[in-house]
Amino acid sequence: MGTFEFVTNSRVEPTSDPDYPFVVKNCIANRPPFSVMHVWWLIPNVNGWLKTDEIPSERRIAKGHNVTLMDGCLEYGIRGDMTKAPFLGDKAAKDGVAAETSKGCLQAAADAYDEAQYGPVKSFTQTIKNYFPSGLKDAARTMLRLDAEVGIRANVPSSGPATSYVSFMNYKIQRLEGSEGNPRDITMRPAFKGATEALSDSFGRKNPEPIKAGEDGSIAFEVTEIVNPKLAYATYNIYDRERNLVASVDFPVFVSGSR
Repeated sequence: MGTFEFVTNSRVEPTSDPDYPFVVKNCIANRPPFSVMHVWWLIPNVNGWLKTDEIPSERRIAKGHNVTLMDGCLEYGIRGDMTKAPFLGDKAAKDGVAAETSKGCLQAAADAYDEAQYGPVKSFTQTIKNYFPSGLKDAARTMLRLDAEVGIRANVPSSGPATSYVSFMNYKIQRLEGSEGNPRDITMRPAFKGATEALSDSFGRKNPEPIKAGEDGSIAFEVTEIVNPKLAYATYNIYDRERNLVASVDFPVFVSGSR
């Protein structure tokens, strides 16, 4: 990897919710001399930047210990060099890794791999941390830090299971020490693929595109009439001042299943 050196980590953490008892956490850490570097772990979708020893991370809810260790494509550096790194994933991730082998890494990343995680619509929150520049051409001098909470607020009826909810992301974007980056240069757009495409209209009724970020803010939209709820993940793509895609953040949603 030349002057680049980094390590990856993937682990299962317990939760206190019997319906969704596990979280799979994937993260990437930098190593000295801490080169500024873009990283994108394609299937777990850890997409951000390494600057110091700070760690971009993603979390995904898992209903059970149906995860196994597998090697997935990891892109690093501005040139888009590719390597592989082991991570814990479900059957959908396994299908994605198989597609990486047969189609190629970037071609497979364009597809959606849906694992049916049926379960009740419930409220929960996940924390996310990421790093990205407000100007790709001057990444080292414009680095920003994102701290976010993404989650679900279930609309609990007086009787019966919840069939609607509010998806939310509350965030803060701040400059790293010595950075000239500007949070107001950042915009965000949702990416709905596979089963989550059905949520595009719900999002559009409440939010403009693109979403103009700032030092802090929130994004929310309501989803109703969920039948046979299935937990899935959609993505907020993050763009710099010149509309370059510089990072992304996954967020949980419930969609109607066919069971």
